[in-house]
Amino acid sequence: MRSTWISTRTPGSGRAVLSRQAQSTAVTHEQTVAFQQTVAVSQELRDKIANFDDFFRPLRNYFYWEPHCFDTPSAGRCGPCSTRSTASTS
Repeated sequence: MRSTWISTRTPGSGRAVLSRQAQSTAVTHEQTVAFQQTVAVSQELRDKIANFDDFFRPLRNYFYWEPHCFDTPSAGRCGPCSTRSTASTS
């Protein structure tokens, strides 16, 4: 037990710890830079997808068929349709 305490207190072990800490700092910095690049790329990709969606939204909405309220079996007519139907019958 005493021999391990003595070996950790030798002058060479401080240099080894400092060296490993420097390596750890370098690796952490590399990971930080890589993460920042990943964030930049993902934001750029998000912007390009949004631009694509904004460009094709009118075309997509033109071909998208939305069921109207007269197709729903529950109420039969909704507010705007019932006012239109009463206005057209008067």
